[in-house]
Amino acid sequence: MAKARPEKPLPDPSDERRIQPIELHQEMQRSYLEYAMSVIVGRALPDARDGLKPVQRRILFAMHELGLTPDRPYRKCARVVGDVLGKYHPHGDQAVYDALVRLVQTFASRNPLLDGHGNFGSVDDDPPAAMRYTETRLAPIANEAMLDEIGSDTVDFANNFDGSQQEPTVLPAQLPFLLLNGCTGIAVGMATNIPPHNLGEVVDALIALLRKPELSDEKLLELVPGPDFPTGGEVLTGSGLRDTYLYGRGSIPMRGVAHIEEIQPGKGRHKRGAVVITELPYQLSKAGWIEKLAEQVNDGKINGIADIRDESDRDGMRVVVELRRDANPEKVLADLQRRTALQSNYGAILLALVHGKPIQLSLRQLLQEFLDYRELTIIRRTKHALKRAEDRLEVVEGLITALNALQRVIEMITAAPDASSAKASLQVHLDINERQADAVLAMPLRRLTGLEQESLRKEADDLRQERARLRHLLDERPALLDTMVAEFKALKKRFATPRRTRLVEGGDELVAQRTAAQRPNTELLRQRAFEGLPSDGRLVIQADGQVKVIGPQLLGRLHLDEPAPLGDNPSPARLILPISSRPALLAFTDAGRVALLRWEFAGQNPGTLEKFLPEGMSGERVVQLLPLPQEAEGKSVGLLSSDGRFKRLPLAEFQDLSG
Repeated sequence: MAKARPEKPLPDPSDERRIQPIELHQEMQRSYLEYAMSVIVGRALPDARDGLKPVQRRILFAMHELGLTPDRPYRKCARVVGDVLGKYHPHGDQAVYDALVRLVQTFASRNPLLDGHGNFGSVDDDPPAAMRYTETRLAPIANEAMLDEIGSDTVDFANNFDGSQQEPTVLPAQLPFLLLNGCTGIAVGMATNIPPHNLGEVVDALIALLRKPELSDEKLLELVPGPDFPTGGEVLTGSGLRDTYLYGRGSIPMRGVAHIEEIQPGKGRHKRGAVVITELPYQLSKAGWIEKLAEQVNDGKINGIADIRDESDRDGMRVVVELRRDANPEKVLADLQRRTALQSNYGAILLALVHGKPIQLSLRQLLQEFLDYRELTIIRRTKHALKRAEDRLEVVEGLITALNALQRVIEMITAAPDASSAKASLQVHLDINERQADAVLAMPLRRLTGLEQESLRKEADDLRQERARLRHLLDERPALLDTMVAEFKALKKRFATPRRTRLVEGGDELVAQRTAAQRPNTELLRQRAFEGLPSDGRLVIQADGQVKVIGPQLLGRLHLDEPAPLGDNPSPARLILPISSRPALLAFTDAGRVALLRWEFAGQNPGTLEKFLPEGMSGERVVQLLPLPQEAEGKSVGLLSSDGRFKRLPLAEFQDLSG
């Protein structure tokens, strides 16, 4: 029979040491702030220096440690994901694999940092194969321009999540990958959406800023005229693109590339016109676009289309929109651009972490942040190389000193009872330090040959020259900047490719047309309604609140300026104003609110005063009308409320009211 276990005493609720009273709102604020900062700094936003989010940085560093260089065989993605999870990134494996996949996809990154083998998805939004099937390794640009200097003390290292490993806080990027590949991230209360750019153009801008820090904005925008998407397409230049680069936020109009051609649908059939799409806007799924286009054709929203075929292959994209025989190809193409995502806007937000803080940056600030960081890494790399050269020179000079007194060295070593005595003797008699004495004792016999002695002396001369060169770089900043420029030019020659996205003028006109067509605002509708009114018409507001726009002849026949009894005759006029001057009427409601009367719509649809108030004031009754004079400067309106309060407001404030 088993013994009954003694029951543990329950904690005493009255033990005040275990309970700490905390205000609920304070705890919620603290917890949410900690969560928000964790997402902002440690997950969703890239660093302005290397352009990477933490998970991307950890993937690249783990692959560097695994030795997955471009000249080595591919390794299973599952192995890479396992290393990243176990050493640096204790989160979900699917999240890590998704980040890895994006670094491989040639249609997502302009300069992919990883080289993949297997199915990593497609522009049709097909999912990638599972990580146990796909393989990867570092791309040449990541190996040479991102990780090449990581062993030269160029960046700081920090403990990983459990203190068992060291990971870099930032990678020693030699190019501004934040601009080259772009980035998309949604944090808490903020987001970033940076488009990719052409490597050659960005390097030219970096060099120009180095040569001339006060470079004008116009010249900078000439060097970087616009994004360069990996999927090609067209970008329409205008104020949206300019705002993005000058202020860090803007809407960039972009569209796919299409042309009209005649096709032969089949044997014995007549030729037909067709719209052929060869490039789609960035991040648009081809299969999804075709599906939505087919829905619009079936719903009758787009006319003139007989068939849609996807003829894409490994040579490129080709979506054929076959037209009916009576269709106008130019009109169908215009409908495709206006009614589908073939023409859309890229909402750019140039937000990145600078010294751990999320900051919205202009193009110039982004480039300058990278240049400052690159200069710092070159200084650290130079100091590291200088220290290594000086250490090696110290050892070589000690060996040469020993070779110059070889017989004495042999006698001292053979006479010494042990190694420590020999080392002490060498230090005293040859005037060398401890490190040099250790090197002499460890020197192999082959160093005693004449050829080896000569190579040591040549190495010492080379090291002295290298030391002088490195010291010159550290002492003379222009020489350091020249080195930076030379490295930029070498990287440009090695990795730059021609621009894929064409730049077309007309972005502002397109945005205006699209905005008006998709969601016309009240002001635009009022303007259209006003333009449809007769120029000699009169705005009439009757005593019973009816609002009409009538001609001068009818106004004379109605005698609205004379009182009339109740009956079939109209109510006497309360206001008669010529519409040619486009009068502004303030309407005060019984709720104490005021708005401009939208009387322009009375030409087609007359009605009561309340009908022409803004939507947010529905249900309120107009109690007072006040025509505003054309010249409002120096004039004001006095408001007296029912509870005896008086307020005086300038007329200009009322003129700025939105109708």
